[in-house]
Amino acid sequence: MAGERPGRARRRSLHVSDAEGGGGAEVVFRATMQAAIALGDETAQYVGGESRSPLSYVFSWRHYVGMRRKLREFRPDVVHLHNYYHFLSPSILLALRHYRRTRPDCRVIFTAHDYHLVCPNSGLRHVVDGVMQNYDAHDLRFSLRDRFDDRSALHSALKLIQHVVAYRILGLRDVLDTVISPSYFLRDVFQGGGVETPIEVVRNPVALPEPDVDSGSGSGLVYLGRIVPEKGVIEFVRSLEQSGSRVSLDVFGSGEDSDKLMALRGELEYVNLTLHGAVDHGDVPATLRRYRALVHASRWYENAPVAIVEAAAQGLEVVVCAGGGGEEMSMLAKRQHIFEQDSVESIAAAVASAAASTGKNEIIDPSEFSAETYARRIDQIYA
Repeated sequence: MAGERPGRARRRSLHVSDAEGGGGAEVVFRATMQAAIALGDETAQYVGGESRSPLSYVFSWRHYVGMRRKLREFRPDVVHLHNYYHFLSPSILLALRHYRRTRPDCRVIFTAHDYHLVCPNSGLRHVVDGVMQNYDAHDLRFSLRDRFDDRSALHSALKLIQHVVAYRILGLRDVLDTVISPSYFLRDVFQGGGVETPIEVVRNPVALPEPDVDSGSGSGLVYLGRIVPEKGVIEFVRSLEQSGSRVSLDVFGSGEDSDKLMALRGELEYVNLTLHGAVDHGDVPATLRRYRALVHASRWYENAPVAIVEAAAQGLEVVVCAGGGGEEMSMLAKRQHIFEQDSVESIAAAVASAAASTGKNEIIDPSEFSAETYARRIDQIYA
């Protein structure tokens, strides 16, 4: 697969991201560059930073100029975008529109990591009576009067202004030739939300370790991730306690709800809750091996959480909140235990079902997440 294509000029691909290091989106950004290099591309990157102002969030003149310069100097055949709206801003799309006036054959690919293309709140949420709630994913409609950020009216207004300027006034979605979605759920939301650009479903590449002999044979539940309101950890623990289920749950992570979760631990009679710090990504497989089941209780529609895939590949049962890409990812495993959000009976039944399962869980088709499969699909889309 590696090396230049016989009889063809070496393809140039430019890879664009808000940041190089960080969470899941940045992992995919780096994996995409590695795939392009393996395919024989000449690659370059344009990465934002971590500085911005309210004005540059809506439209960054600095990154508009910087992107135009990069395009002029590198002259890419393909530009592959990842997250851009945090620091780069949609200004880079305008730079691409101007570049393609002289290079109309340049393809622009966008890997979607959230719902930004169709909603000012990238999590597909809004504030209702002071609480963040999900929009209806199957009937997406938002009002200009909605509140898109629970931090302040200014944060909400900036998200709305950026979205309206970029997509309603400037129409910058038409710069994209192909959208890559890591889940069918996200694809369907985009199509229902008015995205007319062709959408290809390509699973994010996940380095799945070979399961250890003890993988999935441990006991208890484990949660790994941020401890923030949208992850639903506190509500999940409260429902378990209300059900009277005697279970152990170890939580690895940190975030704004850490203190609340710590305080809740003192109120528990049935749930044995232990809090740990965050785990480096490289230590996740060894951590998972100590447990029987992974808990994924997100209250927002995550589009393709890889933690579920990693856990099932290690032999763990997966206890997953219904809906969104989380449920879709769990269906790629041999077994899954789905519960309805905030349903005490449903949560207790899912946990009991996971505990009663025999044998080890597994991903039905691990090759779907391989680097080789990802590179092949990227090559097809670039072409």
